[in-house]
Amino acid sequence: MVDQVLHEYGSIAFGLAALLLLWKVVVQPTLQVNRIDREAITAAARSVESAAKTIESSTATIDASVRVIHQTVGSLEKVTDNVKQVGELAARTTDRLELLVEAERAMMQKHKP
Repeated sequence: MVDQVLHEYGSIAFGLAALLLLWKVVVQPTLQVNRIDREAITAAARSVESAAKTIESSTATIDASVRVIHQTVGSLEKVTDNVKQVGELAARTTDRLELLVEAERAMMQKHKP
C-alpha cells in the first residue's frame, strides 16, 4: 500500500506523511503543553490582579486611617495644651488659696482673746 501511494503520488505523499508525522509527534504535544502553560499563566495573572486590587483597597484604608490618626494627634496636642493650662491655673489658685488661709489664720491669731 505504501509503495502504491509513493508510486502514484511520489514525493508529495512522502512530504505530506512526514508533515503529519511531525505534527502528531512534535507540534501537537508542544501546543498542548503551551496551552497548559498559558492557562497556568492566565490563572497566575488573575491571582496577581486580585492581589493588586486587594493591596490597592488596603492602601486606601491605610491612607484614611493615617488621616484620622493625624487629626487625632492634632486634637490630642490641643487637649494636652489645655490640660497644661488648667494645671498651671490650678497651681496659681492653690498658691493664692494658701496665702488666703495663712492670712486668715494670722487674723484669727490676732483677734484671739
